[in-house]
Amino acid sequence: MQTEVVDSKTKKKRKRTEEEANAIIDNIRGNDNVQDKKAEGLELEQKKKDEPIGPESKAGLVERNVKRIVDRYILQASQRNNIAKIKKIIDTNAPILQANNQLKTWEAKRIKDIYDALQNRYNPYKTETLNKAARMMSTYQYMLTLPLAALTALSEPFIVLSRLGPQHAIYGISRATANAFRQALRSILPRLKKTKSEMEFRSILQGFDGTLAERLGDIAGVSVSRRITDAFFKATLLTQVTQFSRDIAAQAITSQMRSDIKLITSKALQRQKNPKLKRTLSEVRAKKRLRELGLIDNNMFSEGQPLTQSDTFKWASGELEGTPPALIRSALSKGVDDIIMAPNAINRPLWMSDPHLALVAQLKGFMFAFGSKVGMRMYREVITPLYKGRIPANEAFKYGLALTMIIAVSLAVKELKDEIRYGEEESPYKRKQGWEHIRDGIISSNIFGPATPLYEMLRAN
Repeated sequence: MQTEVVDSKTKKKRKRTEEEANAIIDNIRGNDNVQDKKAEGLELEQKKKDEPIGPESKAGLVERNVKRIVDRYILQASQRNNIAKIKKIIDTNAPILQANNQLKTWEAKRIKDIYDALQNRYNPYKTETLNKAARMMSTYQYMLTLPLAALTALSEPFIVLSRLGPQHAIYGISRATANAFRQALRSILPRLKKTKSEMEFRSILQGFDGTLAERLGDIAGVSVSRRITDAFFKATLLTQVTQFSRDIAAQAITSQMRSDIKLITSKALQRQKNPKLKRTLSEVRAKKRLRELGLIDNNMFSEGQPLTQSDTFKWASGELEGTPPALIRSALSKGVDDIIMAPNAINRPLWMSDPHLALVAQLKGFMFAFGSKVGMRMYREVITPLYKGRIPANEAFKYGLALTMIIAVSLAVKELKDEIRYGEEESPYKRKQGWEHIRDGIISSNIFGPATPLYEMLRAN
């Protein structure tokens, strides 16, 4: 792809814009991964000499799918960029902290171990033979345990209800459904234009299908066979369900963020005229939600610039066209990951990143991540205030509604799985009654994190 084009108006060479590059990629994806000659006049089809097909290509060892190559490059580039940022922070601050005796030796070692785990280099296998054997065994376990995982994933979108207002969650579901319908239409109408909400979702890393492989492929630090698992996840509809869930989360968070930014901007403008104006409860909650996404006044608004002229406010009010600002994209990515969780070295125990324990830790990272994110959050916002004599009605309602929906979907999924596996035959699930089903639904929600496998082990026959 050429990086420079001739401007149609000035007739001078200029750098290609991000929107133009995205249009070319979308054109390629919409035409069976082959670029059309009429790609908005941006680039002509590359002509090359007929070359003999090598043995590697004939054997299927060379990736020829443009979409997969582009997605893989974006994922790898994003990972390298994030790792480089972490390394810069560590290299800058660790020596200073150690010199001032503020960083102990064991703490420095733990930081190094986590840094290695983020790159899948924590306590690696010494030989490639063992690594290949572990990879194939992990791949086999995925195929053995995840054929019905798409059904289980149907409950994930309801986590949105524990973080955002119901009106924003409903908007997210309706908007994501419309996006999914338009995506299906593109199978027969590849040139169907993307809506603004679709473009915003595609502007973050979680908008790519390939991120599902990152979510499941390196859970224990051992890469699985991507060629096999990618096809398996799509065949079982797990890729489609996960992307739909992420789209719901992204649309709901976008709606909530816009509402919160406009609210705090409006209050700040009123406070400029009346400095004695007190903060309202809705303003405090809006600032808290934005702060959790990494949005604070110092990075949303520039000093000396009118509040309504900031890119953040222009995006929130719909005045800003094209790709959202980098700050907004970063906040949106964090919000989606907090709801549709991907286990990593940060939100799961470090031993789960040890490839020697891959077969033991596999898939358990999800319950640890869910327990630490949702379970502990509910404990802090609902249970702790109750101990102090305060009833957090708003938080209790949100978590109660979210857990009710998650448990209801969990029970329905268990019933469906049981029907698929056993049919009319009697099964352990069918022998249970009343409260036993409710209890299992609560436990299987993973709200208790690591207590879930412990409970299952104690009850095992």
